[in-house]
Amino acid sequence: MNVAAGVNIQEKMNNYQTTYGFAKVTDVRDYTQQTLGNIIDQMGVIVIGGMIITVLMIVLITALFLRMLVSKDMSQMAIMRSIGLTSKQIRHQYMAATLMVLVLGTLFGALASNYIGEFLVSLAMSFMGAAKIELVQVVWQTWLLWPLLLMVAVAITLSVSCKPAVKGDLSARLKV
Repeated sequence: MNVAAGVNIQEKMNNYQTTYGFAKVTDVRDYTQQTLGNIIDQMGVIVIGGMIITVLMIVLITALFLRMLVSKDMSQMAIMRSIGLTSKQIRHQYMAATLMVLVLGTLFGALASNYIGEFLVSLAMSFMGAAKIELVQVVWQTWLLWPLLLMVAVAITLSVSCKPAVKGDLSARLKV
């Protein structure tokens, strides 16, 4: 039951308890915490674990993709260095291209999650018996925290993965 603003809920519960002695009156928040408290706590741990695994997978995929791309472009990087570009400039070029793909992918993923995510999760969970799943969206996490976390993780991965490949002996790379 919803009460008006400023009404003491505990007082209202006591009033109903005395009026209807045969009924048990319980606060919804207390009932939810008592019945679902452990599940909610476990889901929090699962979500944090999922976030960590997701970031680690993104770092791994980015590092592997970048290694493949850099090994393919070794001769082009050697030519760029021979005409005067510094290793830092070449690294920034790879970083800009990869971060552009990340920004576009994050934007597309967030929009897709907003518009079709709840439908797809409800559809998948309906096969397991859940009638309707409603996703709770935390706007600052979706549009600020996660994109920044992904950009930082990918930028660090790029700088670590690109450093050894961009530097080195030019003569060996120009032969390829």
